[in-house]
Amino acid sequence: MYFAAAGQPKELWEVPGAGHTAGISAHPPEYERRVTQFFDSWLLGR
Repeated sequence: MYFAAAGQPKELWEVPGAGHTAGISAHPPEYERRVTQFFDSWLLGR
């Protein structure tokens, strides 16, 4: 529901075995990599 309502840019990461917002605790290095890459791409144009 939230993903459908969000404007661009957006990205969905479904983490097996983790509920809503649990990706950060279930897979901390992957979460950091994905969030950093997303912001670098969209805010810095990298």
